[in-house]
Amino acid sequence: QETNEGVAMESPPRPPRPRPAADEEDGPASPYHPSPRTPNVRPGESELSLKYKPGSIRRIRLKNFLTYSDVEFRPGPRLNIVMGPNGTGKSTILCAICLGLGGEPNLLGRGDDAREFIMHGREVAEIEIELSPRIEGDGRFGETHVIRRVIDRNK
Repeated sequence: QETNEGVAMESPPRPPRPRPAADEEDGPASPYHPSPRTPNVRPGESELSLKYKPGSIRRIRLKNFLTYSDVEFRPGPRLNIVMGPNGTGKSTILCAICLGLGGEPNLLGRGDDAREFIMHGREVAEIEIELSPRIEGDGRFGETHVIRRVIDRNK
């Protein structure tokens, strides 16, 4: 309620905002409601591919990287939140993404040499990051890019 010189005044009620149904969250142009501009899905690609923006991370695989001996993560097409107790490897995933995409180790605050990210007792660590393809002018998906970084303790 608002007051105007001691007189109580009520604000006019606001009409409720329309909320989309769960299956209409993205509106009529979503992959669930294809529009004429929706790209053609190539065999082997799913309609879920349309939800990922070009260049989005679709898969991360770590082998002998810090605390992970062999693990694969598949982030969703939208916001991803990495949660867990202290010491469970959340920062390790972010470090792997940074190093895998060409970041320098000294920016991560864990060491100046990428070899410091190799799991104790192992000689080689691998980071593999798969990026969502771009959509070509003819509506087809371009190449799926997989970036692979191998860190060798002896090099």
